Amino acid sequence: MKARRAGMRALIASLIAARVTIATFFIVLVSVSVSAWYHIQLPQGRHLVANLVHDLVNGEIKGQLQISEIVSISPTKVVTKNVYLYDAEGRRVAFGKTVTITPDFRAAFRGTLRFAHARLNGGRVNLYPSESGLPTLITAFEARDPTPGIGPPIHAVVDDIQIEKVAVRGEVLGLKGLLAKDFKANWRLEFNRKIQVTVFSAQGQLLEPFPFKLALQDLRGLIETDLARGISLAARLKNGTEHYTVALRYFKDPKKADEPTLDVHVNTASVSARTIQGLGFEWAKILNFNAAGIFVFWPA
Repeated sequence: MKARRAGMRALIASLIAARVTIATFFIVLVSVSVSAWYHIQLPQGRHLVANLVHDLVNGEIKGQLQISEIVSISPTKVVTKNVYLYDAEGRRVAFGKTVTITPDFRAAFRGTLRFAHARLNGGRVNLYPSESGLPTLITAFEARDPTPGIGPPIHAVVDDIQIEKVAVRGEVLGLKGLLAKDFKANWRLEFNRKIQVTVFSAQGQLLEPFPFKLALQDLRGLIETDLARGISLAARLKNGTEHYTVALRYFKDPKKADEPTLDVHVNTASVSARTIQGLGFEWAKILNFNAAGIFVFWPA
């Protein structure tokens, strides 16, 4: 009987000790987590996080991402200021004055760098053509090493990107001297070894290169670095009382060695001779009436 009681006391003592050990473990774990979170809120901690992001992203893409300042970090939101993106040639292709992102930590356990939302307020975009004809703003996200290697490449997704008050200038698909102000857009970015950009909507004011101002009322479509799919965009524009719908395709037939094909179809109910002349067709100055229909443009 005494032996049984001694055994029971020993068992109870062991259980109590185990509970104390487990409780101590969780207390230590919580303490470490709180300490780590506290240090992340400090300027040195935020600087460390920015460097970690630089190392992770810049080691995988052809371009370079630079975050000048992380203003605040929380489980649901990261606020940054003065964010720069450079293309493979070292040219600045994008600048964001204030960028706010919502990270998806659960996706990280699946091997994906995902952000549910991203907001950019105020900035500039410079468009330069790449060898493929696509803007280097897009190709900057291409994989630094396009060949399969050990382990999968970085898989990054930004599901909901909102940009506002952005100025855009440069050259895109042969159109030089482009200048747009008050540009805003909603789009999605995904890159693995190839890049896919889905444009949900976009608006802005096109000030150049045409001798008249165009209001971009809407733009949507798909942009891919795989030129077999290439670019497919639909736009609505307005010039005074004139309204246009534009369908643009830029792609390359993988079975042919030819240069990529650019097709631009413009549909309008009424367009003046002055507008046609402003597009570079000098012969239009002999017209003294408005035209309507579908106009097809192709590069010379």
